[in-house]
Amino acid sequence: MLLYYLTICFTLTIIYDLANYITVFKKIGREKPVNSPYFILYASLRMFIPFISLTIIFVSIHDLDALYEFIVSQIRLNTYTLLVYLLTPIPVYVATILFIIVGSLFRVIDRVRLKNAIGETTIKNISLLLILVFATGLTVNAIFGFGEEIGWRSYMFIELYRVYGFYYAVLLSGIIWGLWHVPLYIVVDPKSVELGFDSTWFLTVYYVIFCTLLSIPLSHLLLLTNSIGPSSGLHGSINALWRLTHNIVVREDNIVYRTKYLLTLTISWFIPILLIELIINIWSV
Repeated sequence: MLLYYLTICFTLTIIYDLANYITVFKKIGREKPVNSPYFILYASLRMFIPFISLTIIFVSIHDLDALYEFIVSQIRLNTYTLLVYLLTPIPVYVATILFIIVGSLFRVIDRVRLKNAIGETTIKNISLLLILVFATGLTVNAIFGFGEEIGWRSYMFIELYRVYGFYYAVLLSGIIWGLWHVPLYIVVDPKSVELGFDSTWFLTVYYVIFCTLLSIPLSHLLLLTNSIGPSSGLHGSINALWRLTHNIVVREDNIVYRTKYLLTLTISWFIPILLIELIINIWSV
């Protein structure tokens, strides 16, 4: 059934991307659609394709009641889950700060772009940014995050976890989740993405590494709380803040810079992930 789900999900995604390319982006151009209102709408609705695919699976094999029961089983509301949910922006804050620090050491960060993105680094400006991320990440963005998490984590990861255990399931689900982003570049010129890379192959590597890293805390949260809520909150918070890192990097595109960028990305998320692992291990004792 997992293969059936993945086939439907990737097929619907390619159809959706091609339809948007033919009807809209082919006319307005692929070069600079990223900040256009239509692109934001297109990318946001794209996040519900895993949920739609899961719905098709349940309706074709079971029925709507089974789908309803599955969704309800994944949304457990209690004090503990709510507390974890409210804490999910913290790893994103830490990873973003580390990205700026490590990126500065590797000369990946453009200081002018950084200043333009966040203004003066005053307590007021930083506090406003953190509040904005907290508010949007755990509300609107979390709803769209749910559209992906219910399919990738609640269904795909759990199916893989039952067979292969945690880390193999994380690796496989992360690779698949990363590859799912690639058809987006049918619609968008790779160079028009904030990172400025002109290689779909490199962006494929980027998404596979990034999604595999993120799959560790997202999957941990699901297993820790037996609820998709905290995973959706973390996903929403990442979408709310991490794009900032795309807008503050140097615009270079060569093998040395790509390597430094991937190292910065990996280090900046590896440390928060280790802290989450440590907290979970202590919590479990």
